[in-house]
Amino acid sequence: MHMHRTSGAADREPNETSLTGSLREALRGDAVPHLRQRARQQIQGGRQMVALLFVALGVCAVAAVAWTSNSDEQVVAQDPRSIAVESPEALRTQLATFANATLVARLGSEGERLDRRPEYATTLPADWLAALAGEIKAEPSAAPTDRDGGGGVGAELLLRRADGAVATFVLQANSSRWFLGARSWRKGWLLSEAGSSLIGQQILELREQTPQARRKQPVSTLAELLAAIGDDRQLEWVGEQDLEIPEDPRELAEFSFDRERVQIVNGVIELRGVRNFELRSAARERLRLLARNPAVVLRLVKCQDVWFRDVVIGHAANVGPHCTGAVVMANDCQGLHLRDCELFGCGSQALVFSNIRDFTCERTEMHTCTQNLMTLQRSQQLRFVACTMRDCQVWDQAALFIDNCTDVEFRDCRITGMRSQTASKPLFLIAGTEAVRVVGGQILGNRVSAVSSFDAAVVRTNVEERDNSTETKVAAIAR
Repeated sequence: MHMHRTSGAADREPNETSLTGSLREALRGDAVPHLRQRARQQIQGGRQMVALLFVALGVCAVAAVAWTSNSDEQVVAQDPRSIAVESPEALRTQLATFANATLVARLGSEGERLDRRPEYATTLPADWLAALAGEIKAEPSAAPTDRDGGGGVGAELLLRRADGAVATFVLQANSSRWFLGARSWRKGWLLSEAGSSLIGQQILELREQTPQARRKQPVSTLAELLAAIGDDRQLEWVGEQDLEIPEDPRELAEFSFDRERVQIVNGVIELRGVRNFELRSAARERLRLLARNPAVVLRLVKCQDVWFRDVVIGHAANVGPHCTGAVVMANDCQGLHLRDCELFGCGSQALVFSNIRDFTCERTEMHTCTQNLMTLQRSQQLRFVACTMRDCQVWDQAALFIDNCTDVEFRDCRITGMRSQTASKPLFLIAGTEAVRVVGGQILGNRVSAVSSFDAAVVRTNVEERDNSTETKVAAIAR
């Protein structure tokens, strides 16, 4: 088994079937909203179903990793150097260095090749890596060879370190076994039944997803983007410039787009009733969608199954310092997803949601907002996973105001640098809502009166907490 070290490079659409193309594509796929909780219930409540499915299979593990210096850039193999990882102990050591993992299904239950859709992947809880490392057994085992990443490659683990480095581990199967390991398949190690269950249940859940088809289309200008927005679309940004949303309607007079479903009023871009839509960056630099005025940047109304991946959303540099609108506002929507995005101020808040069902926000950074971080009202099934929330002013009721919501969870997130402008503002204010769950991650360095206005309203499990008080010194916020 080998570890390949490479440099970051452009994220353009590969058509080749080489290792380079496979790795590029792998880093684009990612998450299914409800998997974490369902899998945990299977594991914590007894592994009867999983055991029946996987005891007979057995699972072996080896590791080969391809690196990039930035998780937002895709992997390209440039004269890779091989580093041998020839023992279970070495593999355990490697797994311990990563902050989070994404599981990507490659083959369906009938052996069919799955396309690179975000629904076929999920971000695993950070503590699963440690659990998986503990289930590696010492017996070596051979595995079938599949150098091109097709055939038996059933899934991949994309591992990210805190410094942004990304590595790929491969799961491969033959008629009776699963293997986690190197593409060269020189050597592997057996996982215990518990280790098989840990990964195997997630693969089964991913394979059960049945996303609707989307028509792929590259776009490189604002005119092309607006014209292409619609149902059942996967838009891939290949342009090289920031997109600034015009305030003057005369700038849009010659644009051709569906003005009933895509509206731009006073520089706010609004999508109405759009279904099964995805916008992601596929260029060297991520798409930056910027507002020229201090109002809301992006508003979603009555949309369903909408994805934004590798997109930066905020206000242009000459706007501010005090904005009047949020970065993203959504009303009456179902199935909204942000992955590997960045939302920044001077937006008054990163998110303002009302009546939203099934929202996931993964590996996304929200920062430098000027009123508070987010307001969530009358919504349910809201998930924040491995996100960074930092450096916001808090003038409103709290940094995170959650009102009449159910099933809200923050997992493996980092919340830091919230700066209350008065002595009475807590970090979380929960109103008319069942307890919010915070699992893993960090809450530290926030100048607030308390983590929660009512301690029982925010249930924290394995969270690192420190330096959260009115005496905490927080640096002045700069964009």
